[in-house]
Amino acid sequence: MANAVSSFIDGINIGINYAGSRNSKADPFRLSVIIAVIMFLSGMWVFASNGALLISGALFHPGILALFISMLSSVTNWYFYRITVCANESDLDDHNVFLCMILNRSDFIASCITTAGILLAECGYLFFDPLGGVVIGCIMFKESLEILGHASDKKGPSGSSIKRAAMYTAGLLSCCIVGFYASDLAGTLNRRAIVLVPSRGTQLESQVDTVLGRAQYFIIINTKNNTAKAVLNTSRYLKTDVSNDILALVKENNVGVVLAQNIGTEMFNDLRLAGVKMYYIGRLGTVRDILSDYQNGQMEPAASPNVNKGFGRTRIRWFAPW
Repeated sequence: MANAVSSFIDGINIGINYAGSRNSKADPFRLSVIIAVIMFLSGMWVFASNGALLISGALFHPGILALFISMLSSVTNWYFYRITVCANESDLDDHNVFLCMILNRSDFIASCITTAGILLAECGYLFFDPLGGVVIGCIMFKESLEILGHASDKKGPSGSSIKRAAMYTAGLLSCCIVGFYASDLAGTLNRRAIVLVPSRGTQLESQVDTVLGRAQYFIIINTKNNTAKAVLNTSRYLKTDVSNDILALVKENNVGVVLAQNIGTEMFNDLRLAGVKMYYIGRLGTVRDILSDYQNGQMEPAASPNVNKGFGRTRIRWFAPW
């Protein structure tokens, strides 16, 4: 996602650069300032979002497809970068070519970092994936400041006031971006005190259910005040996907952690997007036993789904084939 944001924003910046180069009245300095501010704010977005993900610990396997795309992106961006380097060396005074070279270089470096982060994440070092995003954000900061500095040198003393105003504006908007992700992270961490466990009964002494979306009950425990409540799963026998129903229940009760033995693809993706941290139950037992294992750090974080699509629905249909 960090690489995609970087490439998308660079595409917009190159479009602005191209439009300016076609207009004889356009001021290259002002265009460079606009491009630098957009790139800086995008870098802050990438930096803050991946930093929040790294702190929250909600880490996942990116997947082999993501690795393949990032490798292809690295080769493509390297080719574009070499083209702009050759063009820049042939005409050092062309400011538009210089901007394109900087943007393509940023994309190439971001693609390489993305590839390395995904590869290490697939090898089990999951934190390298968001860490790569943080590094990409820092690279976008550096490239934006380089564009601004180059434009300022070309403009001379008259451009210092515009440069200063651009930096103040970017700094103010960056504070808003950081504040948004900091608030979201605080809410996510606060929700971690509320745990959901699929159960076959309504008590903490009830056995844990082996399925999540098709469980008989959900026990929702607030570990801060040691309270618990049971919720009947009214979607248990539906023939359609129930992940949206469970997601609504999770949001309604501010659940931040789900403990389950099996999590399917749809359920996993929906809970991940909601910022819910998932753990796999390693043994059968009561809800109280499983909660104790979680609080003692004896459970494995769920980095990817562990059952195929429709697993819970197939299991339940044995009991309700109609």
